[in-house]
Amino acid sequence: MTDGESVSEAAEFLARKGLIKSEFAFIFQSKFYDYETIYPGTYTLNTSMTSKEILQALNLKPETEETEAAQKTAYE
Repeated sequence: MTDGESVSEAAEFLARKGLIKSEFAFIFQSKFYDYETIYPGTYTLNTSMTSKEILQALNLKPETEETEAAQKTAYE
């Protein structure tokens, strides 16, 4: 996902890739479950995931190598 991408743009992309069946349903669910933030990053998604699971994944800020390195240093 790219920075500033809207839920509807993400829905269109996910539908093209066959990860969701309905863009409209995905957008509706994002509003219903209050998942309106999509963080830029690389995600590993699959067709066995529900729309809600995909929304949850896209709503979590992905860890970066810098974040992981900082966490390792903090715990050492």
